[in-house]
Amino acid sequence: MTRDELWRKFAERNPSFDGDGSVTLSARGLRKLFTQTWDFAYEAGASGEGEDDAGGAGAVPPSEVGDDSKLSELMRMFGMKK
Repeated sequence: MTRDELWRKFAERNPSFDGDGSVTLSARGLRKLFTQTWDFAYEAGASGEGEDDAGGAGAVPPSEVGDDSKLSELMRMFGMKK
């Protein structure tokens, strides 16, 4: 997935990101943005676009699985809670 493709996905889910004005993110909004990025990357890997095997086509993103150890570790690094 290219940078522009990722941006389009964000803009589709968050239309205010596609303007020229200011956007303020709360802590919850930043966590949502992080989770969306994680899921987009996971989906790209699961569909074969990425280099890693992310579990095969149709795999559920880690943020929806529950207690995935890799996701939990990454969230801990950024001080995030589920």
